Amino acid sequence: EYHAYVGKIVYSILGSYSHKIDLQGVVNQIFFTLWHKANKIDPSKSVTIKGYLGTLARNTAINEKKKCIPDY
Repeated sequence: EYHAYVGKIVYSILGSYSHKIDLQGVVNQIFFTLWHKANKIDPSKSVTIKGYLGTLARNTAINEKKKCIPDY
């Protein structure tokens, strides 16, 4: 349901690095992280899955981008 949403966020941040980074691998990593942290998400704090995934996607993509910057 949220694959396209997460993919757009990742591509918007890492699109220019797509020759060095497997974008689908980053998207998969995001969903894997969500799966492992699902028990820590507190629904009483009004956190939506979409919002959580958006934040996770942004932060993960930025971290991947930082790993590539020294290559340039």
